[in-house]
Amino acid sequence: MKLKNVLLLEPINTPLEVLTKDQNISNTSKKNLLIYAIGLIYRKYRLRLISLHSIPLGLAQLSSIAKQENIETYHIPFILDATKRYINDDEIKRKIRAFDYNEVWMTIGSPEAAHESFRYANIIKEVNQATTVMIGGILPSMYPEYFLKHSSIDQLIRGPAEIAIQQYIRNPSLSERKHIQGFCFKSSKGKIIVSPYYAVEPDLSKIPPYDFEGLCINEYMKDNHFCNIQASRGCPFNCPFCAHANFWGLEAKFRPLSNLRQEFKILEEYGCKGGYLVDSTFTLNRQWLSRFVEMYEEADIQIKLMFETRADSFTDDIAKLTKRMNPFFVWFGAESGSPQVLKKLNGKDHGNGYQHAKNLLNAVRTAKKYDLLCGSSWVIGLPGENWHSVQETKDLIFKLDGAGMDIADIRILQIFPGTPYWNDPNSWGLKIFQTEEISTTDSPWDKYAGHETEEMTANEIEKAAERLKNELFNHYLTKNKTLQGKRKIKIVS
Repeated sequence: MKLKNVLLLEPINTPLEVLTKDQNISNTSKKNLLIYAIGLIYRKYRLRLISLHSIPLGLAQLSSIAKQENIETYHIPFILDATKRYINDDEIKRKIRAFDYNEVWMTIGSPEAAHESFRYANIIKEVNQATTVMIGGILPSMYPEYFLKHSSIDQLIRGPAEIAIQQYIRNPSLSERKHIQGFCFKSSKGKIIVSPYYAVEPDLSKIPPYDFEGLCINEYMKDNHFCNIQASRGCPFNCPFCAHANFWGLEAKFRPLSNLRQEFKILEEYGCKGGYLVDSTFTLNRQWLSRFVEMYEEADIQIKLMFETRADSFTDDIAKLTKRMNPFFVWFGAESGSPQVLKKLNGKDHGNGYQHAKNLLNAVRTAKKYDLLCGSSWVIGLPGENWHSVQETKDLIFKLDGAGMDIADIRILQIFPGTPYWNDPNSWGLKIFQTEEISTTDSPWDKYAGHETEEMTANEIEKAAERLKNELFNHYLTKNKTLQGKRKIKIVS
């Protein structure tokens, strides 16, 4: 059957903790640092974010490409309901029956969404067994066989899907499609065929802007005026734990400023007030960053932005430049406060592991000089981790806190297929318990260690991370009361 119409879905049913009217950070049901950060943003900028869910960018990009090929697309924003309540099978079935489509394309970005994709795929097949179900995203790219083993999932694209989707649409027969790089499928006899390579990386200058309007932007902006934004792809640093290098590549590539200007204007038209730049390398190319800021000013864009950067690249010059956009948050990848851990981590190993702490301290002070909220992300369980190194991380976090850092986020190291840690764990001093499947725990996936270091068991890594996270949360509650007196951070819906 010739492809005519596609239904685009983001399978999710994990209710997110959100701030509602009159709720405050002191009585949230979980010790959620994200909620605390949202409270900080509101207190400083009166920017009302209920949560940080967003239009799925991957689907918005595929929608624009499909429409260029004369394929009609539809989208159901299930996430907007899933943030509030459980969505049962009958509701999913009723909503997808309202559309006419040949295929369903789903994007999967978390283990929770991965498990939900199986339920959604089963429901799609119940409605019409002949419907083709294709999935993509970072997890399917890493675990293709895991997903294709499921009877209701037919096809999968590994890596950035733009070129593969164009070829897929233009070549309707399986005999033609099986040669598409990154395309994975099941043969007529049920054999799983996995492409050994990720899809061809696209020339970003030739890709159309995101189809925000086709992705129900009015629904996404109705209760939460926030959207993720991508200005560049790729990262040259190739950190051994990072899966993004496999997916986006090691070369930093920048999207056309004309596309970004058009997208910002559409977002503003629908009421967007805040955006998160998901780029790994947003501030690394000073020349491109300068052009981005000029575009932002010339277009008179009022959306406040949050972005990530490396501490060693957040110089006074870069901070002064980004300040012209009036950003509401800058985030630093800290990873560890232990020199013995950092000296084993390429990109953070300068000065035998000691320089990184100095870079972080300078970056925080620079952020405060320009009156920017700033935070950092930390990883427990890296090679060389032990109880002493965890204490060193804690000490550095509180030192940065004293210098003005607003928040620190604690994660457990996750080891993904294709990364250096996965490919050769022994040389890094790691023992991996994970398999080619995704953890099925009912708790958040990033709370569990699937590995151990030479000096810490998986259980000890989990305990250390949870202990530090709890200590930080309690510190922030006390700090908030000190800053605000009897007032509490509130988000008004």
